[in-house]
Amino acid sequence: MKRKTFFYLVILVFSFQIFAQDKWETYTNIEFGYEISYPTNWEVIEAAPDTNNQADWAGNILFGEQIQMVTFLEKDFQLWQGQFQVCVIENHDSISLHEWVEKNEPTDIFDESLVLETRDTTLSETPAIFQSNFGFDHTAYNFTALHNNLIYSISFEGNSPNDDKEIEHKEIYSRMFSSFRFMK
Repeated sequence: MKRKTFFYLVILVFSFQIFAQDKWETYTNIEFGYEISYPTNWEVIEAAPDTNNQADWAGNILFGEQIQMVTFLEKDFQLWQGQFQVCVIENHDSISLHEWVEKNEPTDIFDESLVLETRDTTLSETPAIFQSNFGFDHTAYNFTALHNNLIYSISFEGNSPNDDKEIEHKEIYSRMFSSFRFMK
């Protein structure tokens, strides 16, 4: 009984810390028609096309058919940095959402699938596909939707034994995901 009480107390303290700091901002992207809320103590990094052919952090560079990518990164961290990403991708072939997800399934170097789970869901009241992916030492969550013939991909970490603030991060990711909405 004492363990359960302690566990619930820890959850309550973490939840209180998140909502007590209730300082959130809204990132709005007019061009791609969406908005999302994020904690004010996280930085916003918008990727740009690679023009100098020099090594850089992947969050700074657009790859392939990506036309917009924004990464929200926790500024103050000790061991494991919170990260949440929204990516907009061209759908040149105008294929369906299911076809696009199947065509872009994450694989390892042996071309084996890294997908642990796939299911239909929604993103901002739009049909979407959820995937849980193997990430070596963590689980990555990805939500993909087709809106105005563009692919929207939202990704963040699911479970990680390395994340010293895993409960807090999950609360933040959940709130960010729930705040995402298409504007047009």
